[in-house]
Amino acid sequence: MTVFIVLAVLLALVAAAFLAVPLWRAGARRTALLVCGGLPLLAAGFYAANSDRSWSRAAPPAGAQMPGSLDQVINLLAARLAQRPDDVTGWKLLGRSRAVLGDFAGARDAFLEAYTRTTGGDPEAIVGYGEALVLLDENELAGRAGQLFEDALQLAPDEPRALWYGGLSARRRGDDETARRRWQALQRQELPAEIRQAVAEKLAELDTAPAPAAPPAGGAG
Repeated sequence: MTVFIVLAVLLALVAAAFLAVPLWRAGARRTALLVCGGLPLLAAGFYAANSDRSWSRAAPPAGAQMPGSLDQVINLLAARLAQRPDDVTGWKLLGRSRAVLGDFAGARDAFLEAYTRTTGGDPEAIVGYGEALVLLDENELAGRAGQLFEDALQLAPDEPRALWYGGLSARRRGDDETARRRWQALQRQELPAEIRQAVAEKLAELDTAPAPAAPPAGGAG
């Protein structure tokens, strides 16, 4: 049951972060934090309290209450990871929690740890790393982050955040057809209403984009 709870909460955390990012990028940062801030707290708290590994000195005393703030949970996770740096799940959870708090540099560093320790073979770590890079600098869509999303889609073609950012990256490089295909694939998944609306708006932008200029007529006869 413990493993089930931890995995269920982690999945809720990923879904919450996916909901938060478009809201954050649209400027609704307070709403994004209010909607999603509690889920990382619950996820990290369950992780800290129910992990089947030893937390050594970082573990709360038996019967102690869960930490009361996300900052405290993050500090607990960081202490845990300093002792067990091979815990990839912990690094991903730390990265997601930091991202929701707006600490994108910290999220980048945590996801980079997960990415490195899985040698680029974990789609969630790949996307988390790329997402943090984009949140630090949107130009990364045309750089390292853009390639990370391509790598993630090779491993997990239906990964929702990879489809979202992969579409943004394709649009940035002028490949509207790839962007459309990826966002349509995302639209076929079960999504929160806010995310479905964001995807629909991106597809509408493609429909209203100016058509490519016609090639010049052939040489005069």
